[in-house]
Amino acid sequence: MKAVHRLLLVAVAWWLRQGRAPTVAGDCTHACGGVSVPYPFGLKPQCASSEEFSLHCNTSGSREQLMLGDIPIRKISVGDSTMVVRLPELYDCYNKDGHSASRNGDLFINLTSHPQYRLSDTRNNLTVLGCDTYALISDQNGMFRTGCISYCSDPVDLAKEITCSGHGCCQASIPKGLRTLRIKISSIDGNALVSQFNPCGVAFVVDRKAFNISNRTLPSFSDLGKRADLVLDWMVGWDATCRQAMSNRSSYACGNNTDCSDYANGPGYRCFCKAGYEGNPYDRFHGCQVSVTWKRRIRKINFKRNGGKLLKQYGVRIFTEAELAKATNNYNDRNKLGEGGFGSVYRGRIKVDTMVAVNKPKDVHKSLVKGDFQHKIKIVTQMNHKNVVKLKGICLETRIPLLVYEYSSNATLFQHIHQNVSTILKSWKNRLRIAAEAALALECLHSCTKPPIIHGNVKSANILLDQNSPLI
Repeated sequence: MKAVHRLLLVAVAWWLRQGRAPTVAGDCTHACGGVSVPYPFGLKPQCASSEEFSLHCNTSGSREQLMLGDIPIRKISVGDSTMVVRLPELYDCYNKDGHSASRNGDLFINLTSHPQYRLSDTRNNLTVLGCDTYALISDQNGMFRTGCISYCSDPVDLAKEITCSGHGCCQASIPKGLRTLRIKISSIDGNALVSQFNPCGVAFVVDRKAFNISNRTLPSFSDLGKRADLVLDWMVGWDATCRQAMSNRSSYACGNNTDCSDYANGPGYRCFCKAGYEGNPYDRFHGCQVSVTWKRRIRKINFKRNGGKLLKQYGVRIFTEAELAKATNNYNDRNKLGEGGFGSVYRGRIKVDTMVAVNKPKDVHKSLVKGDFQHKIKIVTQMNHKNVVKLKGICLETRIPLLVYEYSSNATLFQHIHQNVSTILKSWKNRLRIAAEAALALECLHSCTKPPIIHGNVKSANILLDQNSPLI
């Protein structure tokens, strides 16, 4: 019995050194309101790695809600150490006489009591919707940081837009390393000239990965009271670098098969599973496990289902998923060229001197591959017209294939029309030539192949300009 008692004391001491107290099996709840609560977070102090990671499950309303202080939480990710929270949108509305009708024009976000969090500058954008609206952001000291103006003189159909260019919608990036953020919204002219179709303006900070401008409309009174997703970066250690944390192994938070990464915008460190491993890098017992074999099996299944064997016989260039991830720096936001209803397009570099555009589909849960998909790909790869974007190849290892096109560095026709910086469109000769060559390209799509190719989404945002010539 003495030996058993001694072993128990040793086990308890070890648990305490890891920064977590022993709990009764099954005593820790791992979800609230449908949101998972992974370690190092917990809903009880003894279930979290430290007091700072203890969250609250609010059960006073009609449904449970996971909370960080008084901020609702939508999602916690241990893979990239982020937390998605919900914050109200600001609004500023006027009546037809230009007098204020409804307003909540000031929002202050304060994370100073939660030292492990920062507002993510890589995931968030300040976004403004309206035809006579601007918003400014500043820090706790009132120091101006950035802002943007959204203006338009006529109704704008945001469903047809793919970017916030300032015409009915504008966006600005968030400064690095902020713990506090104040947002203020206002109108330039009290919406006096646009009140018939746009009495309100709204502003919010939003996750750029989740925001889609085509899902919004110019704001009106019926749009007030919405909330937007905002992303927080969090660090398991917020006052030490990886090197400093590793020097004290008893408090070091990263588990087995992990890498440690210093936070880029201030002190602190985060943990990530090593390449080829998946799981929770903060869980010392069931953390990062080998996943290479299963991933390889899934890639083979997708390749076969997407008709890889037949497309190889057709001579279509086949890219691997790893090749395209490397080419786009793992689909880094800095390489994003645009986003539409089907997915996002990223700039990539194959080898040293070959630039490509990689179309990555949005919905990975639906397969769009039909029975004649392979035949259509064969036709498209054989299309040879100077004004038609060439398909360079395809990746079949994902559920929905990734398409790789030739890269054009001269922006879209939409950008040349609306950003007022284009010198190409100042010439009527260029305008007529662009229109004529785009029409010739469409004519070839309809007549050069059997069956004909129907574009189905011809608009200025989908027409690239390559050395002044259009590509569709």
